[in-house]
Amino acid sequence: MALRDTALKKQALRVHGFARKRNEVQLGSWRQVGMALEDDSMPHKQATLDALDKLEQGLLQEQRSAAQPKTRHYELAPE
Repeated sequence: MALRDTALKKQALRVHGFARKRNEVQLGSWRQVGMALEDDSMPHKQATLDALDKLEQGLLQEQRSAAQPKTRHYELAPE
């Protein structure tokens, strides 16, 4: 079944997609904003970091929702 394009595989790929997006947001927040502006006192820096944290939390909720077990029905047939 591992080689088949099943509903479970599609669900796993969707969950993985959210994990990748979250990772990109976290890395971007830390490296592109936090580290790049580390020594600067930009007026909107913290608001930007907070907005990115909120975005990451939204992606986490979507990921958890996509990961919830779903009822599946499979029928095995000899080939």
